[in-house]
Amino acid sequence: MIKSFKDFINESLRDYMKPVDRDDLRPDQEFEYDVRVDADEIISNFKPIATKIENNDGFFSVLIEDENSNFSAWLDIWVENDDLNGDWNQDTFYLNDSKDMIQKRIQDEVFEESESVAIYKLEEEGLIYQDKNGEWFNK
Repeated sequence: MIKSFKDFINESLRDYMKPVDRDDLRPDQEFEYDVRVDADEIISNFKPIATKIENNDGFFSVLIEDENSNFSAWLDIWVENDDLNGDWNQDTFYLNDSKDMIQKRIQDEVFEESESVAIYKLEEEGLIYQDKNGEWFNK
């Protein structure tokens, strides 16, 4: 059965967005979920926690979750040339996928805070350390 575009968008946003009461829809808002407002809300209330670590021979993936929403994403951390590097695991996004666009927007806005939490967790677990000269190492 072919769904309407509106139904498709509403279903695809259910995991990320809170519903908007139909009586509260703005005249220019045709969907049941307000992408911009809710992405802004996630970003402004973002409180990251590192909940899981995967160690692939010194290349670490840290699951970052938000205490205040259902946002989660893997952040990769690795040591290269005595320097610490980090990047989101998901770096390919489809412009026609609303979940991808929300994920990308949130990731772009919360990277630094998330990276700090991931690094702290790796240090706390004894997986990486920084020497007195500021150089990073795996244990």
